Amino acid sequence: KIQDYETIEDIPWNKQMKEIEKVVFKSDIEYIGNNAFNGAISLKEITIPDNVTTIGSNAFYNSGIITLSIPSSIKEIPKKRDWK
Repeated sequence: KIQDYETIEDIPWNKQMKEIEKVVFKSDIEYIGNNAFNGAISLKEITIPDNVTTIGSNAFYNSGIITLSIPSSIKEIPKKRDWK
């Protein structure tokens, strides 16, 4: 589980956020928390494992992702306004 973060400043990798280009999650991840990669403007590639069931609000808001493949395991996904 990647926990929820209330603000971008709370994210442990916040100082590197703008430099992140690729994210590959471990296969045991089931939850991607709120704001987890909010502001990752260089993020272009992400691999979401099939066992992820929930993507939190603003998890990829203000990121560089243009296209994202969502596995069929996802049961909860942010509203459209949480993606930019």
